[in-house]
Amino acid sequence: MIFPKLKIRNLNIEYPYFLAPLAGVSDSPFRRIANKWGAPITFTEMTSVRGITYSSVSTQKIIHLHPSEKNVGVQLFGAEPEDFRDAVNKIDFSQFVWVDINMGCPVKKVVKTFSGAYLMQYPSKIYAIVKEVRKVIDIPLSVKIRLGWDNTNSPKTLEIANAAIDAGIDAIIVHGRYKNNSYNTPADYHKIGELKSKIDVPVIGNGDIFSYQDLIRLREISNCDGAMIARGALGKPWIFSGLNSEVPYDFVPNKETWFNSIKEHLDYVKEWEGDSNRVWKMMRKHLLWYARGFIGSKEIRKKITSVDNYNNIIEILKEASNI
Repeated sequence: MIFPKLKIRNLNIEYPYFLAPLAGVSDSPFRRIANKWGAPITFTEMTSVRGITYSSVSTQKIIHLHPSEKNVGVQLFGAEPEDFRDAVNKIDFSQFVWVDINMGCPVKKVVKTFSGAYLMQYPSKIYAIVKEVRKVIDIPLSVKIRLGWDNTNSPKTLEIANAAIDAGIDAIIVHGRYKNNSYNTPADYHKIGELKSKIDVPVIGNGDIFSYQDLIRLREISNCDGAMIARGALGKPWIFSGLNSEVPYDFVPNKETWFNSIKEHLDYVKEWEGDSNRVWKMMRKHLLWYARGFIGSKEIRKKITSVDNYNNIIEILKEASNI
């Protein structure tokens, strides 16, 4: 076991690993397949508080759960405290076990709405937003941040974290890069550790976690309390299977398991979308991720990009796995 058990409010987490809230990825079908492979807690895609307030159909779908889902957290984003106040008074929190507020997304279209990473420049606004949410919910509440807006004269990680802590968060999720860092810059686990050593709430580390060895490195360097896995689960939802063990390891599925898991994911999408053409659109990126590292992956990926319906996808996967 890499991390000790984590207790936050009424939530006991034996293996504190979380599937990250990935925009355009962490929909209900992907959460279900990750949960089936052992993800202790999954998160919805980043969800607009204004979309919730105005009952946007697309936003409502993001926070709608399949009846079989369990241990799901919702991630919210927005710019103004009053927008969060209005939204949290409309959400049915009985279906969720955790609420996270995104204050670290560096994507331009999010930042230009004064949301996501933009907020890290204004600790007072972070405080006000968290305070509004804390007034309404009694389940675990966190903020997800980066190390800061940049590494110059903007508010530092500790100042950002303390604003959220003073307003009532139970944990903080830290991606080990600054807003202006690309993925070419390695996640800085030392900086996560510096923050961990200075605050009293649990710290969940995030960034560059692709194997159990990465988790060991994160734990040894930062002493953080858990890990949020993002890109490491793309095409490998089974990453959680090997981590939920007293002796963690990297689970590698055989061809039959590989096929069955992808087909199950496809069927979840088909059930969720109710339209076979839509299934293809939703699954294309996942299928390309699933093919990575697989023997003959170049040919598989080429075939995947050339089909546009469910039955043809199944045939390609059967051929690839010799089923």
